Amino acid sequence: MMKKVMEAREVGSTFTYKENNMGKAVYKTLDRGQYAIDAKQVKMINRVTGEEVKLGPATPVKSKELFEYNMLFPRERLEKTLPGLVGLFFLRDHSEKNNWIVNYTENNS
Repeated sequence: MMKKVMEAREVGSTFTYKENNMGKAVYKTLDRGQYAIDAKQVKMINRVTGEEVKLGPATPVKSKELFEYNMLFPRERLEKTLPGLVGLFFLRDHSEKNNWIVNYTENNS
């Protein structure tokens, strides 16, 4: 396992809303490989205040799966990826993205 730190503003968008609780995955996020990050202990850290918010583990989605379904995937499933966890955090907390970093432990594959 490897500890990683990423600027919150570098995390890609999760999806665009589609009908029937589906989301269309974002190609730019896919290109960055962020859907496939298998992370444990994901937490947000505010660099100004030192506040830490634990988000839990991220469940990866492989690019092959996304391509098989033409990038359409259940929203709930996309929300459990690293971009999804971070995106939900900012939906709940409208803090400035530049003040936050994402800290996680990546499982080695």
